Amino acid sequence: MNSKIKKIGMVLIGSIFVIVTILLVIEGHKPEFFDIFGVFIFAFLFIVGIFMLVSRKKLPDYIGFIILLISILGLIVDGSIVIKNFILGG
Repeated sequence: MNSKIKKIGMVLIGSIFVIVTILLVIEGHKPEFFDIFGVFIFAFLFIVGIFMLVSRKKLPDYIGFIILLISILGLIVDGSIVIKNFILGG
């Protein structure tokens, strides 16, 4: 697949996440709901970090590692909140 198409796809997916977040804030959902959405955002960042590490572009590797680290930590935090509040019902 063309790398230009991949970049456009990632920008499109990220933009959709931002627009949906803004619409959800306007509707007035509870804060715990955004942790569910945060899990999806951090999963997207995880994929972006992997993509950055695999691609051999001009970006240094430490940028991909930082994004990967942030996404893993975010998945742990938001994932634990989602499991505690929504799956286990606590």
